[in-house]
Amino acid sequence: EHLADLADLRKDAADTHGALAGYRDALAKLQAGPGLRHPLAVELLRNICSLERIAGEMAAAQRDCQRALALAGEVLGPQHRETIDAGRQWAAMLVDLGRLREARTAFERSRSWLAERLGANSEDVAIDDNSLAIVDWERGDIPAALASIDRAIAIWSEAGQPLRLAAVLFNKALILHDAGRDAEALPLAERSRP
Repeated sequence: EHLADLADLRKDAADTHGALAGYRDALAKLQAGPGLRHPLAVELLRNICSLERIAGEMAAAQRDCQRALALAGEVLGPQHRETIDAGRQWAAMLVDLGRLREARTAFERSRSWLAERLGANSEDVAIDDNSLAIVDWERGDIPAALASIDRAIAIWSEAGQPLRLAAVLFNKALILHDAGRDAEALPLAERSRP
């Protein structure tokens, strides 16, 4: 855990390559010791995947996201929050890979699980609504994208999270602009500026 904590500090300092090396070292030590069938291995693999995506190491990120999701399911069970979060991360990876239909299914699964346990107006549900909006927009389904982004906007407005709200307002402006609805998009883009 000490090595993982050091890697966390490097990540917080925006040292992507140093953090990635630290997480990989922590994972190797865990594998040499208690083994990878451990909750810490899931966390390490998820951090590694995230940093590999940032570093542009997409093949490695795909491999490690899949490993994290599979390991979370085995070690923690399919209904554990960490497994759901690993599934969300895998869904984001699928978006990067252009596998939008699979990404949508994964985000819908996560959203359903979160809404059932945390409530439909949970901030975590809003994150999935925003992700679903982006996926639908990229798939060309503007009505579905707008429905999802409007749910996210409602939740973030109620939650009093101005930065999150600004991000989803900007995303809605992009969707509307793409749909040729610039008169609606411009005020949202202006409201999205902090």
